[in-house]
Amino acid sequence: MYDFNVNAILALPIKNRQAKTLVLAFENLHEQLFYHRHKTKHLVLDNEISDDLKKALKKHNLTFELCSPNIHQWNAVEQAI
Repeated sequence: MYDFNVNAILALPIKNRQAKTLVLAFENLHEQLFYHRHKTKHLVLDNEISDDLKKALKKHNLTFELCSPNIHQWNAVEQAI
């Protein structure tokens, strides 16, 4: 996860790419940002996203957009790495 406001990349190791694991990782990182008073409003994500993650984003009242496939310039985390 990349936060433009503080210019920080947050990362967590995950066991697999299952939807439940990705949602838990998102929840953890979002909680870290919220704890440090950084309110997220909009996310730019890869072109693949699970329905579970969409539900988690809606639960936190976050908007999101998906990057087009094979266009990595839109994804700030991939540019930074």
